[in-house]
Amino acid sequence: QDLLTERRSEMADPRASLQAHRRARAGAENADKAVMGRRWVDADVRPAGAKQQHRHRPLRVVTWNVQAERTRDSSGKGFSAVNARKAIARVLEMQPHLVFLQEVQLRAKGGEPAASDVRGDHSRLFAEALRAAGFAVYLPEQTVESRSDGRDRRPAAMSVLTAWAKSRLRLAEGEGALRAVEMGGFSHKSAAVVALVELRSNLRINTANVHLSVPLGKGGMQDDRQQLRELEAAITCLRATALATHSVDKKPTTSNAGPGAALSSRLAEAAGAVTLLAGDLNALPASAAYRQLCAQGMTSAYAAALRAEPEYTTINEAFGFVGTVDYIFASPGMRVKRVLGLRSPRPQALPSAACPSDHEPLAADFELWCTRAESANAGDRTPVSERRPAAAEGGAGMDKMGKRRKLGGCSEPGSECDCQTHAPPR
Repeated sequence: QDLLTERRSEMADPRASLQAHRRARAGAENADKAVMGRRWVDADVRPAGAKQQHRHRPLRVVTWNVQAERTRDSSGKGFSAVNARKAIARVLEMQPHLVFLQEVQLRAKGGEPAASDVRGDHSRLFAEALRAAGFAVYLPEQTVESRSDGRDRRPAAMSVLTAWAKSRLRLAEGEGALRAVEMGGFSHKSAAVVALVELRSNLRINTANVHLSVPLGKGGMQDDRQQLRELEAAITCLRATALATHSVDKKPTTSNAGPGAALSSRLAEAAGAVTLLAGDLNALPASAAYRQLCAQGMTSAYAAALRAEPEYTTINEAFGFVGTVDYIFASPGMRVKRVLGLRSPRPQALPSAACPSDHEPLAADFELWCTRAESANAGDRTPVSERRPAAAEGGAGMDKMGKRRKLGGCSEPGSECDCQTHAPPR
């Protein structure tokens, strides 16, 4: 309603429209600026036969593990509130539309919940700052099992936080739109699933904010079984959310592949919506967890844009580790336009004056695309608001000259596209 009011006022006053254009241009220029000494890198990736579905500003996604081993005191309790405030400022500086944060501190490790102080609850700092900047926030209350008694559960020390700009995204309808993932076992990690709707296209975006365990077992031996269980739990929850919100907004669809084919088990095809999974996976690009996501039809934004994963996303001096463990995975319906490049040469240590965490934040701009292969199985899943209205003369399926349109109403020369984006409403 606010957008409609603003648009009507612009139409009534041309000067207001010009001012709005200048504000939008200034915002776009600010969004292109370097962040934390890092510059944006354009991606030269376009699917064969793809058409741009929307011409507005790309959707900016940011993921960041904001905790830092080096900022804890000698007892291991705490994450400096000073660094927390720095992290908030860096997030807002990137001007994101969708934010995934991991290791948001709920209480000091080994301590009781406390006020927002040096070793207390910092989730309040993040939530209040993001809400003040126009974001909606989801911070699930996580609990973990006690190692001494599997039946005893206590509040977790950290959680994941998902935030979305209310000017660009809204929460999808349905009870399953917000879900905390049950990681199982003695896991101290967390994940959350949020189903959103992009306001300008009415496209549903199913998201997962994930923080997985380090793949180490007893004696420090390599063991990724717990990590894979956690990832499977997140994928299962993400799939359930996709189907739940799909059943609220739309009727189940079928395609030539047989009943229920549009509700495939692969995340990239789940319920006809695009999918984002981002966070600290604690998994290298050669890991089983990484391969599992690729098998689900997902693509890493940085690998797609840079043709390879970056050299590092974290520098952990406490464990002597340097490598890439943070990712933004997206389904084929989202095309990465550019990413925030990593520093080269890489810093010697993290956190630093520019980066208050031992992880670098990742950021990617996405455009929504529709390929002929995807549109062929689209059925009725595309909202009517995305379809181009029929011509005023000639009726549905006819152009203004009275000639019948090509299949699906797509105006591309020689096209046999059945893209619902270009089809007349039924």
